[in-house]
Amino acid sequence: MRAALIVASAVFAVTGGLVFKYSGVYEAFAMSPQVPVVPATRRLAQSVAYQAQGLQLPLELETPNNLRSGARLFRDNCVVCHGAPGMPRSESAQQLQPSPPDLLRAGRRNDPAEMFLTIRNGVKTTAMPAFGEILPDEEIWTLAAFLHASRGIAALDFQALSGAGPAKTGG
Repeated sequence: MRAALIVASAVFAVTGGLVFKYSGVYEAFAMSPQVPVVPATRRLAQSVAYQAQGLQLPLELETPNNLRSGARLFRDNCVVCHGAPGMPRSESAQQLQPSPPDLLRAGRRNDPAEMFLTIRNGVKTTAMPAFGEILPDEEIWTLAAFLHASRGIAALDFQALSGAGPAKTGG
């Protein structure tokens, strides 16, 4: 009896989920807040951590040259959506759902292997593109090194490392 109740509950849950998924009731527009059962950021983190297992990091990843190269790549390709100290995200990026994370925030983990895979492969159902066909792996590794080494970086340090000018104020 108990097993039959468990099976019936599972069938009911799966059927209900499929009906909801394919009914068109779920609002997929970006202006609507997401209400997932498991937060997308947690699902993403778990998936990327699993995929990164066993990925070999290049030797001497966080060299001064790699950090400078990664900072320039971040300035040229990532700041528009993720922002940087002294450089806010673009107006259009501020409207993205889900919102792009502040990758240089102090306290972020930014595991180099996980960052490499995310940058290289992009993230489904977000605005994060796959850079694997745009940038060679060596350059993506420098960006991953920069993101790991530069968590909590100050605006002036970011400007110096990336070659960015001072932040503009006003409109």
